Amino acid sequence: MNKLRIALSMALVAMVSPAFAEGDSQWIKPASSMLDNLTAGLVSIGIPVIGLGVICLALWAGVSGKIEWMRVGIIIIAGLLLTTGPGLVKSLFGA
Repeated sequence: MNKLRIALSMALVAMVSPAFAEGDSQWIKPASSMLDNLTAGLVSIGIPVIGLGVICLALWAGVSGKIEWMRVGIIIIAGLLLTTGPGLVKSLFGA
């Protein structure tokens, strides 16, 4: 009985998948625009947050008299990922 269910499930998937491929490409527009909005929002919100983090870290280093290099490295890596991430996502999904 399980083999019959598996075979029917695979047949159903094989029958439904070509319907997406053969139709017009308008069905992907909402996901594509959402991806654009998400990546633009990440950059426009994330870059100022990283900037504030750098400023706060610099103020803390000035007050305490020591620089925490681990936190500096984490902020630099976070900034790099935040600026390059949306481009990588767009190239990954071909948008």
